[in-house]
Amino acid sequence: MDREVIHRLAVSRDFLADNCAGGVSLSEVADAATMSPFHFHRLFSQRYGMTPQEFKTQRRLERAKELLLENCLSITEIAFELGYESPATFSTLFRKRFGLNPTEFRFRACRAYALGRIWGHRFIPHCFTTQRYSLPTK
Repeated sequence: MDREVIHRLAVSRDFLADNCAGGVSLSEVADAATMSPFHFHRLFSQRYGMTPQEFKTQRRLERAKELLLENCLSITEIAFELGYESPATFSTLFRKRFGLNPTEFRFRACRAYALGRIWGHRFIPHCFTTQRYSLPTK
C-alpha cells in the first residue's frame, strides 16, 4: 500500500472513531477516504485486520467501559448514548467481548477500585511510608 492510501485510511478510521456512536454509514466513511465503499472496505480490512463495522463496535464497547466506570449513567442510558437501539443488544455484545455483562463489569470494577483504596496502604510497612531516614549527601 502506498503512503497516500494509508493516510486516507487513517483519516477515515479517525472519522469512524469520532462518529462511532452516530449512524454513520459505510459510504460516508468511504467518502472520507475518497474511495468506493467496496474498495474502502477491502483496504480497511487488509490494513487494520478488521472490518469497519468491527472497528466501530470495538470503539463503542471501549467507550462503554469508560462510561460504566464513571458510574453516573444507567445501562440503558449508556446503550442509547452509544447508538444501540436496544439495551439487550448492547449487553449481549458487551458480554461477548469482555466476558461479563455491563452490570457485573461495573460492580467488579468499582469493588476492585474500592479495595485498592481501602487495603492498599495497609500492606505497606509504616517504615516505608515515612520520610524519617534521608540519604547522605555528598
